[in-house]
Amino acid sequence: MKRVHAAINEGRCVVAVGGRALGNDLVLAELRRRSLKPVALGAGPVGPAIALNADNIAPALSKQGGILVLVEPDGASDGRALSELAKLIKAGEHRPKLYVAAKAFNPFGLPMEMRLMKMEQLKLRAVDFLSQLPMDVPTHEAADSKKEKRKKEAAQYQAPRPTFVGREEESASLLEMLAGEGGPIVLTGALGIGRRWLVEHCLAQTELKRVPDFCFGRGTNVDAFAGMLAILCKEAGDDSLHDVIRQARKRPPARQLAELVVSALQSESLANHVWVIDGLDSLLDRRDGSLYSDDALAALVRGILLSKLALKVVFISTMVPMFYKEGQTEHLQVLRLEGLKGKELHDLFQAWQIPEFPRDRFGPIVERTFGHPMASRYLGVAIREEGDVDALLKQPKFLKAKEATDAEPLQRHIKRRVGELDEGLRLALSATSLFRTPVSAQVLQLVGIKRVQRLMLLSQGLLEQTPLQDERRYYVHPLVQKHLNPREVLDFEKMKDLATAYMDESKSLKSKGDLTGSIALAFEANRWLSMSRNGRSRLMLPYPDNDATIENIREILRWKNPRFDIARMRLKEAQKVDPRNPKLFQLEVELSTQEGKKDFDAASMWNRAIEECAVPDLFHHQATIAIRKNARGKAVAALEAGVQLFADNARLRRRLASLQISQNRLEDARDTLKMAQEIEPMMPDAYSQLAEVYMRMGTEHLEDATASLEEAMRLDPEGSQHHARQGELHRIHAMLQPDQRDDLLQKAEDSYREALRIEPNHSRNQVGLATILLDKPAGDIEQAEWLLSKAGKRNESANSLIQKARLLIRKETLEEVERLLDRATKKEPSNHAAFAARAEFWMAQGQIFRAFEAMKTARERSPKGCPERNLYETQMQQLGVLIESGQAAELLKVQESEPGNAVSSDAEPTGVRRDPGTTTRLRKAKSDAEADDEDSSSVEEGAVSDAAESAPAADDSVAETAEAEEAEDAEAEDAEAEAEDAESEEADAEAPE
Repeated sequence: MKRVHAAINEGRCVVAVGGRALGNDLVLAELRRRSLKPVALGAGPVGPAIALNADNIAPALSKQGGILVLVEPDGASDGRALSELAKLIKAGEHRPKLYVAAKAFNPFGLPMEMRLMKMEQLKLRAVDFLSQLPMDVPTHEAADSKKEKRKKEAAQYQAPRPTFVGREEESASLLEMLAGEGGPIVLTGALGIGRRWLVEHCLAQTELKRVPDFCFGRGTNVDAFAGMLAILCKEAGDDSLHDVIRQARKRPPARQLAELVVSALQSESLANHVWVIDGLDSLLDRRDGSLYSDDALAALVRGILLSKLALKVVFISTMVPMFYKEGQTEHLQVLRLEGLKGKELHDLFQAWQIPEFPRDRFGPIVERTFGHPMASRYLGVAIREEGDVDALLKQPKFLKAKEATDAEPLQRHIKRRVGELDEGLRLALSATSLFRTPVSAQVLQLVGIKRVQRLMLLSQGLLEQTPLQDERRYYVHPLVQKHLNPREVLDFEKMKDLATAYMDESKSLKSKGDLTGSIALAFEANRWLSMSRNGRSRLMLPYPDNDATIENIREILRWKNPRFDIARMRLKEAQKVDPRNPKLFQLEVELSTQEGKKDFDAASMWNRAIEECAVPDLFHHQATIAIRKNARGKAVAALEAGVQLFADNARLRRRLASLQISQNRLEDARDTLKMAQEIEPMMPDAYSQLAEVYMRMGTEHLEDATASLEEAMRLDPEGSQHHARQGELHRIHAMLQPDQRDDLLQKAEDSYREALRIEPNHSRNQVGLATILLDKPAGDIEQAEWLLSKAGKRNESANSLIQKARLLIRKETLEEVERLLDRATKKEPSNHAAFAARAEFWMAQGQIFRAFEAMKTARERSPKGCPERNLYETQMQQLGVLIESGQAAELLKVQESEPGNAVSSDAEPTGVRRDPGTTTRLRKAKSDAEADDEDSSSVEEGAVSDAAESAPAADDSVAETAEAEEAEDAEAEDAEAEAEDAESEEADAEAPE
């Protein structure tokens, strides 16, 4: 009885009285004397007894350690009530302990579920049992229903309501586009600006039939995209695309396939369908917005973007796809999203349950976040957590953005919030990020996401939901996904379980006749299986599905210790399914190259690929491999073949021109770029590259370079490469106009700084700005050193090595200069700037004669008309004056007299190139007077006429570099001559063609 009393006082006990006992007046009298409300097991409750239902017995079922007391139950008269009680107990959260208060009791009269419970008999009559119960029973709140519990949980975690805020004009525009007969729609804006919410909000107001969403990304390429298009058209009644794609061995080339896709999507049977495609920006060049890869997928996407279709296609992208031929985009509809207005933030904060604060604070919030919805709501959550809006606004860097597209402050805030999550929530968030498109709460349960976890993540702003009250779906935003551990996201077991569930659902949808939904789930399931290394469990589809396999093979080849056997096995499996996939040919070449196969014929493989499935990307890939091997001639030949096959491809021509520039084939590069301009008259890169060609062709073409660069700047004012080339043009004018040198160098510096503002991590621009700073007499040496250090980490070019050497000369740290210049000369043997830098090095050491020789070599290697050539000639004249005056010899003596600066008698001027067949002969050392006389006569002839073969020597060490008529040792002469001839031939072999 003590346990029963304790349970009654704690509100976890229920007393159920049988029907016969309730007919006893003494029992009723005992019940009426107490505040206890028993449950009646009879046909109807009598007196203080209450009816049997789930709410009335909840105290015994909703808590651990509940007790249920049956007072004189009778299996005959109370059988129906006992059966109902058994069902309620089975459905309860916890199993109670059962007590039976009766003198005599037959347990077989109870239902089976109750017989299996823990049971204990109290051998007391009903009157005696009730008389021992307490008179006053503490009142306890009734148990909440499931609906009330959910409301309390939502209030506890302050989960946001899916309320769509503002966007009246944008909603009207998008609805008009969806109702019209225009072409594809591109919804663009910064990450987190609300593109997904606008799409979901507007589509809910239409009667369009929605095709399963698609997302470009890892493991999703042309196979999945073409398969979705084929099954969609098949359901609409057009089997042409389905029949072509399923026969991989007879698949037409990419261009013909794109034309077939466009024709199929123009069918009127698709007019009431809408397809949302995310991730278009992953296919675009971040600099100019063009489709970066010239592969089969790019051909299909380009065809869809430039055509008028019956199917409503909505692309979600951070960038607008750009096409540079006039009239190409006449069917493309673009809708740009900006930040929310200040007056709309109140509704946003109200939906996120942010406490009220003065309205005059909304202005500073908009100035801080530019109305960015995601940044604004995170600021609101911080206000809710900390409670002081003024304190947050006083923090100068808290979510302070430079513009609406500036995501860096928001990224820092999200990173901190993700880092503060406990392990359970972090793993739940990582599991949710496996889904690329929004999914329902039921699907989240497949990866173990509980409702409480979902509410907690929503309240912190780390989990997104669609703005639909009845059909809410959930997803992880890309800004949040960036800060999750990939190892936790790519959980192989969860991916396998998800794939199994998706395959079951795919089969179910197929049996119901929803082929498009079935194929969409099957593609996603197969992707998960391939990524979790369970590729052999994939579903067999009517279309090729090698996207994830191709990605997997690439990953294997990038391993520290690649497993070539596994890569080869998977490659063969993919080639059996789709032998005409261009990417498989590329992987075949890469794999065979890394394996080191001696009998592999790469040329025949490329020819076969071009014959089977020619796309421009094949030629780009072939050129890339050749450049890696430093075989620029083969790269040029590959691109020339691509230009012949794809004569209307401007990207191939622009890349070919860049290689022709590196080979100093300036006229060919000019003609190639002019053809590219005819194909794409509005492409700024062609004009910018042409300006570089004109700058290299000599001073007489500088006006053409200026005109081309102005046109490039007009077409694309925010192109970093245009500003960098403008800086180089100012630098050239500074060489040609010494009286305006300082002003022109300042303009060059401003242009390079603007280029780095647009593209801060561009190594070529960093080296260019460092060059300007080193050219200026009062340039910032520390900043130049920082820029060269940053550029060297990304790409160590010959120019960067030369500027590092110049920097060390300016800092008077000469130990590493020669080594850097040797490396630069090895990378580009014909780079005249390396010899000019070597002249600076010799001048810093007082070696005027060697500086003169190095400067002469720089002049000889510079092209005619090159602006540096004039500079080299001017500096040679200045050095000649020093040599004529005799100061050079004095400087050399002073330099050698200093400790550690003596020059050995067998030293040769480093980096000076001699013509094949010439020799340097050793001669007998002469007295100081004779040497001085010989120096004077030599200098007059060499410096004044500028025709001497080399600078004269002031002592024995310098005399070794000049030709002499007499030799003391014939064997030494022959050995030296042979060494010089070998060195000269090696230099000729290294020179570019």
